[in-house]
Amino acid sequence: MKKIIICISIVFCANNVFAQTVITDTLAYLRDSIEAKKTEYAGKKLNFLLARLKLSVKGYLMEPPLPNRPDTLKVKEIVLYFNTITKVTLGNLQGKKNPAIIIKFVTPKLVPKAYLKKGGILDFGTEWNNTKAIFLGNCIIQHLNVEGL
Repeated sequence: MKKIIICISIVFCANNVFAQTVITDTLAYLRDSIEAKKTEYAGKKLNFLLARLKLSVKGYLMEPPLPNRPDTLKVKEIVLYFNTITKVTLGNLQGKKNPAIIIKFVTPKLVPKAYLKKGGILDFGTEWNNTKAIFLGNCIIQHLNVEGL
């Protein structure tokens, strides 16, 4: 019986140690942890920033392809949101600020337009996910700014 109680105690303690910090104020977190330390991210891969974020990226925006452009789009920057694009759009219509990180890359990422179509890995109709993070993760950050402060 003692062994069972000890095992349960160890599991409970381990869960508390490895529990993630819950961010209750997105704006304060971005201001204090990202904007204040933004020089630390210059010259680093996007993966470096994503691994350190204590918030889940839910939406993103990139420069949309236009019909008169070639089949490959050069993405120079990305905007990461912590709300879905639907909520961001509704917030904009209501005059609310939406916290976001605007990231400019050192070298534009070449993105085939087919990746942006419905079902493509960068389909604008879907939220941010691991596939998108992997595809853009090696892009080197030139600089970043936090929007919505």
